[in-house]
Amino acid sequence: MDQFSENKCAVERKENQYWPFASKPDWEMALFLLWSNLSMVDIDEYLKLEFTKTLPLSFQSSRELQGCSELLLAPPQWKYETVTTKFPTTKILQIFYQDAIECLQSLLSHPLLATSFDFIPHKVYKSAEHAVQVYHGFMTGDHAWNLQKDLPEDASLLGIVLSLDKTKVTNITGNCYAHPLLVSLANIDPSVHAKGSLHAYILLALLPVAKFMHRNKCMHGVLTDRLLHHWIDLVVGPLRQAVCLGVMMSDPQGFSRYCFTLLVAYVADTLEKLVIACTMINSSPVTMATHKDFGDPI
Repeated sequence: MDQFSENKCAVERKENQYWPFASKPDWEMALFLLWSNLSMVDIDEYLKLEFTKTLPLSFQSSRELQGCSELLLAPPQWKYETVTTKFPTTKILQIFYQDAIECLQSLLSHPLLATSFDFIPHKVYKSAEHAVQVYHGFMTGDHAWNLQKDLPEDASLLGIVLSLDKTKVTNITGNCYAHPLLVSLANIDPSVHAKGSLHAYILLALLPVAKFMHRNKCMHGVLTDRLLHHWIDLVVGPLRQAVCLGVMMSDPQGFSRYCFTLLVAYVADTLEKLVIACTMINSSPVTMATHKDFGDPI
């Protein structure tokens, strides 16, 4: 919220929450055109129609529409690095990833998820005798309760959920494979987590699948696992730092919270599970979670 308020357009947004667009219909039209498969030329042709000119739009060309969209706050930005390995590979390796903390803040700022977060561990029982405990979501579990005890006073627990599975990303151009690494928060209501349309998972990184040319074929798998370990260590670095030191983040209501990002679930196959377990647990002084294989990611 501080970043939102410090934006140069904050004054205009006090009067019009859809600024730089004139109104909600104006914003809806811009959203439709930006997400459509129309080219810039096609958008210009559409905006030149006599009927379209009668609409109260704040933009008259695709260039003006692009300029308005660039005034909006940007989502997490993609980064990439070219990886040089000691042993040669068949192709040049590039890793694409986003800042993990920015991805979490993007989830916390998601308007469709604003009412779905739970930051306070609690226990629910069916009766006053506490004979039968009811579990609904991560924050009602015993593990969240125990993790909160190890955190500083007034700190908030953010349960990190990571998902990794080898996926085919191209069919025609070389049958390329990659490891998409997804991130989410266990603080989100389980019923919301299950809805793919709400985008409760964010693509954190796209890790390439390396093919080594080592003459000893038995070493290929070892080198691939070590390289995947190195990449994940790079991507989750900000999360590991936040586990030790904490990080200030804004919740959906705009309040600042002192958050600790602890890994509580990891969805992956057996081989990939071993890689992430070594990466996250061995680097953190905080006992995180019992890693379980929940099957294939959604």
